[in-house]
Amino acid sequence: MTRPWLDANGNTFPYRKLIHVASLKARIGWQSLRTDEFVDEGPYCVTGTDFQNGRVNWSTAYHVSTERYEMDRNIQLNEGDLLVTKDGTIGKVAVVHGLDAPATLNSGVFVVRPKTSELSTDFLGWVIRSKVFDDFVAFNFSGSTINHLYQNVFETFRFPFPDLATQRQIADFLDRETARIDLLIEKKQRLVALLGEKFETETTRLMTCGVRGDLTEFAKSIYHWAPDVPSHWTQTPLRQLLRLASGSVGEKSGDYVLLSLTKQGVIPRDVESGKGKFPSDFSAYQVVKPDQLVLCLFDIDETPRTVGLSNEYGMVTGAYTVADINADRVDRDFIYFHLLYIDNGKRLRPFYTGLRKVVRPQTLLNIRIPLPPMEEQKQIVQELQHWERRAKSISEKTNASIDRLKEYRSALITAAVTGQIDVSTYAKSGTPDRRLDAIQEEMGA
Repeated sequence: MTRPWLDANGNTFPYRKLIHVASLKARIGWQSLRTDEFVDEGPYCVTGTDFQNGRVNWSTAYHVSTERYEMDRNIQLNEGDLLVTKDGTIGKVAVVHGLDAPATLNSGVFVVRPKTSELSTDFLGWVIRSKVFDDFVAFNFSGSTINHLYQNVFETFRFPFPDLATQRQIADFLDRETARIDLLIEKKQRLVALLGEKFETETTRLMTCGVRGDLTEFAKSIYHWAPDVPSHWTQTPLRQLLRLASGSVGEKSGDYVLLSLTKQGVIPRDVESGKGKFPSDFSAYQVVKPDQLVLCLFDIDETPRTVGLSNEYGMVTGAYTVADINADRVDRDFIYFHLLYIDNGKRLRPFYTGLRKVVRPQTLLNIRIPLPPMEEQKQIVQELQHWERRAKSISEKTNASIDRLKEYRSALITAAVTGQIDVSTYAKSGTPDRRLDAIQEEMGA
């Protein structure tokens, strides 16, 4: 019998087919549930977005009427039920614990219930979070764009099936050990976030106070997010520092790479993967040259970034605004950092127009910014680049460490549920601690 998801992952336990030991149910009888039927009180209506760390976060779940709850008894939840997402992100898992009120399922989720007392849903939940299940899904949907787990496919899932005592021991072990790893990951993610906040704080200080700090005299500002600015700075409209560029691609599309504005800056679009296919008509595309600014001034709150500095020749869609920098008045990197500072703080909100939250180019050019003398601009840039390099270096090491911790977590889950490690002795041997210490030392974070 074909079972590559077991063989490839070194399973040492006996195995069973899911349909023989568990039942699967999903919402099928009230597909027409509308969002306006959600109520403030009543039975919970659980969806995959309510899954958090393998449990249901009841505080985020919607509520439905008792009539809706009673329509399908098969999906009325019980303590200990295993929930598995079948749409979108396949295989997201939660075990029902702490059920203090009636609850039912929204669409997109299976409820899995044991047919035998020899199956622990806590253990099965860990199996589904392992590479065993990932490989099962990959095997069944190889080459397919389908992002839905069908019940008749899921029922054929063969999975490791040790005795009940071992299942419980493995589940307890993974509850404990993954919680330690998750806590370490959370601390590192918090460090990365704090680095971003620190850079924003330093940017605010330098863009509103300059490099001389307490020695600076301040004057009243018309700058709406900085009431006072250094008195020796000018308050200059952006139209004196930027000029809207006009350069249509025309028929020479083959001469230019297709660019896009992302969190990483102005970078080539990934055309080969299909995410940036070339259009048939380039008449609305603009040429972008090195040292030009690319601005995204529409749907401001939704875009990942509204400003980027180009380092190469290319072209962008007409949705972007391209601007030349007046190098006689403003340092290239200073105006980039300043516009990035404006972007990060969503400081363009007072200038939004329309439902799409557009900032019109001419409106942008009329905005005044506090402008230091050229020499001080360069000093500010030097300090910001120093902070940026330092934050980037620490963030890269920390993110690499996070990736390694996630890899270890995944490998640990798979090894435990397939019996490659004896969980009763593994933790006592100190191996998890040594592995975590090794990751920390290797990444230097």
